Amino acid sequence: MRKRIEGNRMAKKNSGWGGFFDFNFDGYVSAWEQFLAYQIFRECMKPDEPDDEYCSLSDETDYTWRCTCEDGSQYGVNPNDYETEEEYAAALNEAKYGWRKTCEDGWEYNIDPEDYETEEEYKEALNEEKYGWRETCEDGWKYNIDPEDYETEEEYEEALNEEKYGWGETREDGWEYDIDPEDYETEEEYKEALDSERYAWRAGYAHAAEFGLNPENFENEDELRNAILDKLCEWRKTCIDGSAYGISPEDYVTEEAYIAAIEREKYGWRDCADDGSAYGISPEDYETEGEYVSALKNKKYAWRKNCTDGSKYGIEPEDYNTEDEYNEAIKHEIDFLKNAWRSAYPQATEYGLDPNDFETESEFLDVISVAEQEEIKRRFSKLPPAWRASCADGKPYGVNPEYYETEEEYNAALQKAKYGWRENCEDGFEYGLSPENYETEEEYITALKERKFLW
Repeated sequence: MRKRIEGNRMAKKNSGWGGFFDFNFDGYVSAWEQFLAYQIFRECMKPDEPDDEYCSLSDETDYTWRCTCEDGSQYGVNPNDYETEEEYAAALNEAKYGWRKTCEDGWEYNIDPEDYETEEEYKEALNEEKYGWRETCEDGWKYNIDPEDYETEEEYEEALNEEKYGWGETREDGWEYDIDPEDYETEEEYKEALDSERYAWRAGYAHAAEFGLNPENFENEDELRNAILDKLCEWRKTCIDGSAYGISPEDYVTEEAYIAAIEREKYGWRDCADDGSAYGISPEDYETEGEYVSALKNKKYAWRKNCTDGSKYGIEPEDYNTEDEYNEAIKHEIDFLKNAWRSAYPQATEYGLDPNDFETESEFLDVISVAEQEEIKRRFSKLPPAWRASCADGKPYGVNPEYYETEEEYNAALQKAKYGWRENCEDGFEYGLSPENYETEEEYITALKERKFLW
């Protein structure tokens, strides 16, 4: 009995007697090789006595192999049912390994049923190779994805990714903000990043609260900016009219800037107006430049109303800016006329007389005879009038004193030539300009253009 059990244990080795009887070195002990092994062991291990309970011996046939063969009871194979050990070994082998013919093919997992004694061991190894990934795969419980529901890791990962990132196909496009859904694990993270970029402008509108506005209530910056602008520009409905100055409230954001623009347009002339402090007046006291210019002129030339009459000397106060200049001109003319008679007697020295030695012409004439006076007058009657020697030069204006008999005629012609343009020039009253204040037409036109531009 001991020997039979020992033989059964040896027969159960996976590689067929530990590989000792793999005669063809194919890594597997076939049924035939096992049979040879059994024959060798049978010869080496003769039974001491038959086991009547298990072995059925016959005088005619040798069934001693039944006592030493591998126990096949667990496979439902009884050696007593077989005439020969070969038949029994083949039946036992079929019972033990017949599953290998119908088992699931494991070649794609590099699992060979020949390497396993039992179908259970093979299935366990095959399942371990097929589904071992389930032990180390990413947990999909929060996405309600169970690896047990998938045959391959690829199918599981595909389903998990679809559940995890499927939102990426229906999400809002973030290219405008340089936000890529591929950079985010969850839709919430993506939306948070997208909103952070899309509404970053809101941080710059903390002052919107001053107008009762919340940036969070606006989708884009333009809407909020327009809302703030509407709040800022409510003053436009009640502001003063600036159309008279070409100023529109629509061009200004704040009422202060609008009023300042009107003030500049309305009173800008004050910055370039003539200084009237010497006459006790200031541009700030006048609404229009015309009023100020008129007031300044009245103050500046008030002396003209009460000045000495210089018309008999051909001198007009309108030609002078100050009373001192005017009086000096009269004095000069008087002095000139007072001594002009001397030039009428340039050759008085022929009579031993020098006009410069006499204060007046009458004193000079008193010392010479009437005949001499007549002779002198006759000889010098054709001398040019004395005023021509000291009159204003009219050459720049094409006026020659030689063509005029009297100084008054000459002065009138010269005045017309110099200032005749004033009668036909453009009126500058609305700009606070008067041609009377300019010597030449060019100066006046230049000043008028500048004033128009500023206006």
